[in-house]
Amino acid sequence: MLHHSQDFDDTCLKVQTHPGAVVIPVAFAIGEEIGASGEEILRAIAAGMEVMLRVAYSVSPDCLKRGHHTPPAAGPFGAAMTAGLLMGLNEEQLLNAMGIAGSFSGGLTEYTQSGGSVKRIHTAIPAMAGIRAAYLAKLGMTGPATVLEGKKGFCNVFADNGDISRLTNIV
Repeated sequence: MLHHSQDFDDTCLKVQTHPGAVVIPVAFAIGEEIGASGEEILRAIAAGMEVMLRVAYSVSPDCLKRGHHTPPAAGPFGAAMTAGLLMGLNEEQLLNAMGIAGSFSGGLTEYTQSGGSVKRIHTAIPAMAGIRAAYLAKLGMTGPATVLEGKKGFCNVFADNGDISRLTNIV
């Protein structure tokens, strides 16, 4: 889970995040656990990356300007979608996994000010969080359906000028 340790991982400059370093390990781990086919894994990766990129884009560039590193902020959502799809969660469970994932969002960029090696695990943290969120939803835990757009939801908490239309608009 040190995919981001040397910053050689994927980068989406438009939203300043690293979706592959979060989503792909989740897909391989859960895919291996359940015996998923290559096609199922690729579909889950595509969906998870789409979710993570759109969530990151909805708060870009404010998220990073405020001191939140976008992989651990937006990554739990993409990881939860990836894991949840592979685990066969239904629509309600996926919605709950996303709601739960919002409670795992975080990741400060203070390491850019005073050092530390924690940045190396800033893609592992959301990968683990998304897997946990999917399992918790599968077990019946619920999360807020308005986790992204709500008054105290992701877009309003992580950005001064968040744009929820970026979650669904064609880019």
